[in-house]
Amino acid sequence: FTWLMLSCFEGSPSLGAIAYPVFAYFQGLLFSSFMIHAHEFTHPGHVKSKWLNDAMGVISGAIGSLNFYSFRYAHHLHHKNIGNLDAPESGAPVSLTGQKLLKKGDPQQQVIKLFERSKPLALLFAWPIYIFHGDYSSWFLPIRINGLISWPSWLCFGAMALWNGALLAAFGWGYLFIYLIPVVFGGACFLAMSHLHHAHENSVFFSKKHHNFFNVIMATTERNYGRVMNYFLLNGGYHTAHHLNPAIAYYDLQKASAYL
Repeated sequence: FTWLMLSCFEGSPSLGAIAYPVFAYFQGLLFSSFMIHAHEFTHPGHVKSKWLNDAMGVISGAIGSLNFYSFRYAHHLHHKNIGNLDAPESGAPVSLTGQKLLKKGDPQQQVIKLFERSKPLALLFAWPIYIFHGDYSSWFLPIRINGLISWPSWLCFGAMALWNGALLAAFGWGYLFIYLIPVVFGGACFLAMSHLHHAHENSVFFSKKHHNFFNVIMATTERNYGRVMNYFLLNGGYHTAHHLNPAIAYYDLQKASAYL
């Protein structure tokens, strides 16, 4: 994809301008795939060796600019609290902060309402606002757990910052167009998926005190993204089975979904 896009620019700036969005789209899906690989490694059992599991999670996450240790902690909270809108991370269409903003009539109310309704264009263009008001800032930044510094998340963050700084110094604008813009698009895609699977209108008003079978079914949405997207996104659309049993590997999710 990179070679084809650069070849188009060499042939004609106009052709390159047309080719670049196509490149960024597929390159972004590729980076999103690495993020989803990191997600797989947050659930133990796929790789028996813990250190190898974590190493693969750190590497795949870093390629997609995802802090594996921070994300794992936030993601486990998500699985623990899905469907409980009073929890710190519930997988709700908007975070607790966002829900309070809606009640207060915040100027960004319309943007958050668009997120509630799962409008794809809003997900694409307004996702930075969702990150700011949502529960997902820990995907990249280092974290504290129970008031204590999570050193693995800080080390991972430091290594990622050095790596990205070295890429920026070495490649300049090439880093921006070949890596940074596509990886931001991939992150937006990953964020949009996370939202869409927990954002159907009924689940907005659904609240339970406990994490149980019925609660998981009611708070999770199945979406078939098609063969190409399912390939890049590791069958991420078959999400209910994943919440019922996170140990199910991505290549078995389609069968598990059909069974359910």
